[in-house]
Amino acid sequence: MEGKAARKQIGWYSSVVGANEPLVLPFFSSLLLVGLMSDEVSMFLAGLLSALTIMLSLGPATASALVSRISYDRTLEAE
Repeated sequence: MEGKAARKQIGWYSSVVGANEPLVLPFFSSLLLVGLMSDEVSMFLAGLLSALTIMLSLGPATASALVSRISYDRTLEAE
């Protein structure tokens, strides 16, 4: 089986909502990143939590994509 076909079968996000689900939450959270440059405590906390949300939601998705690329895109001679 090719690497691309294997990734399509094991992706957890493609079976739940769709392939774009890991990008929806960070996209809408990015609107609050402006609060990091504010002097108000509440705006700064909103920006900080938004940055944390982006890192925690994109981190596992990025790691999963990189691991699947490394492990499933090997040639047959490498195994």
